[in-house]
Amino acid sequence: ALDAGSYTMLIKQGAYSTLTVSTANAYIYMEPGSTFSGAIVISGADCTLEMGTDSDIDGLVTISGAGSSLICANGVILNGVLLSGANTMWDGGGWDTQSDASSGIEALEITAAYSIIDNFLIKDADANAITNSAPLVNFLNGNIEGADGDGILSFGHSIKVLNVRISGVGSEGINLSSTADNSIVSNCTIQNSTADVILIDAACEDCVVVGNRTDGATTDNSGTSTVASNDETGF
Repeated sequence: ALDAGSYTMLIKQGAYSTLTVSTANAYIYMEPGSTFSGAIVISGADCTLEMGTDSDIDGLVTISGAGSSLICANGVILNGVLLSGANTMWDGGGWDTQSDASSGIEALEITAAYSIIDNFLIKDADANAITNSAPLVNFLNGNIEGADGDGILSFGHSIKVLNVRISGVGSEGINLSSTADNSIVSNCTIQNSTADVILIDAACEDCVVVGNRTDGATTDNSGTSTVASNDETGF
C-alpha cells in the first residue's frame, strides 16, 4: 500500500494478490500480462491506474479517489469495476478488454457523480451489466453482450447513454428508474432483451430517447419524456 506523497509506480509482470493506493496524485502502470487474485483499491485523489495488455484481475477494481481514472490497454480481463469517487473515469481503451462480472456482482457499478465510462465491453455478467446510482454519468461508445439482469439500470438522474450496443440481457435493455429524470439515450442499438428494450418509469420525468435502433418499442410510462425517431423494427 502507498500512503504518502506523489508516486510513479511500475508493477512488473507477475502474479500478485491485492493492491491499495491511498496517496493522491499517483500514476500506476501495470506491465502487460500482470495478474491479481484479489481486489485493487485506488482511494487517493487524482490517481491514474493504467493496465497493460492481457492483464487479468480476479478481484473487484474500486476507484474511490475523486478525479481518479482506470485506463486499460488491449485484452484486459476484469471481474468487476466500482467507480465510487466523484469525477472518476473508466476507459476500456483497447480491443477485447472486458469486464465479465462473475459471482453475482455487477460488471460495472457507479455510486458517485460526474463519472465517464468510455470504450467499454461487458460480457456475460451474472447480475446487471451496469448499475448506476449516481447523477450526471456519461456512458459512451460501449458494448454489453449478455447479462442475467438489466443491461443498464440507472437510479441516477441526468445520465447520457450514447452509442452503446446492448444485446442478450435477461431483463430490460436500459432501465430508467423512478429517479433517473432528465436522462438521454441516443444512437444506441438494443436487441434480444428478455423484457423491454428501454423502460422509462412512471415517475421518471423529462427523458429523451431519440435516434436508436431496437427490436421493440420503448416503454414510456412517464408521460413527459420525448421518445421519437427510433427504428423499432430494425432487426
